[in-house]
Amino acid sequence: MFWGSGSVIHIRLTVTVSNGQQLTVTRPVQIIRYNYLIEESGSDEPIQKLNIARIVANPVSEFLQLEIINVDDRKVNIRLFNQNGQIYKLITSDNLLNVGKHEFMVDVQHLSSGIYYLSVDDGYNIETLPFIKQ
Repeated sequence: MFWGSGSVIHIRLTVTVSNGQQLTVTRPVQIIRYNYLIEESGSDEPIQKLNIARIVANPVSEFLQLEIINVDDRKVNIRLFNQNGQIYKLITSDNLLNVGKHEFMVDVQHLSSGIYYLSVDDGYNIETLPFIKQ
C-alpha cells in the first residue's frame, strides 16, 4: 500500500516470511526513479520476493547503519563504492542471511567527506543506496 503526494510517498509493506512471521515496514520515500511495476497477482504463479534494504541515518560521520529485512534465506553481497564506481570495501561476500531483520555497522571514518553508495545484491535485485559522509 502507498499514499502521499508530490515526490514523497509513504509505503507500508507487510510480508509473511517462510516461518510464518509477519514483518511490516512503513517509511516515507522520495521518488527519484521508478524501478518496479507493481501489480496484483490473481494467479498461482510465484511472485518474486523482495528484500528491503535501507540506511538508518543519513548523513553519517563515523559508522553507517544498514538494515536489511529478508523475506526468505538469501546470499547477500554488500559493496561500498564512490561516485566514480570504485569499490572501497566489500562488506559481505555471499553471506547467507536468514529470514528476518539484519543490521550491519559499517566503519566509514576513513572516508573523505562526499557522496558514496552501498550496493546490496541478493541475487535477484541490486539496490544502490546513496549516503553522505560528513
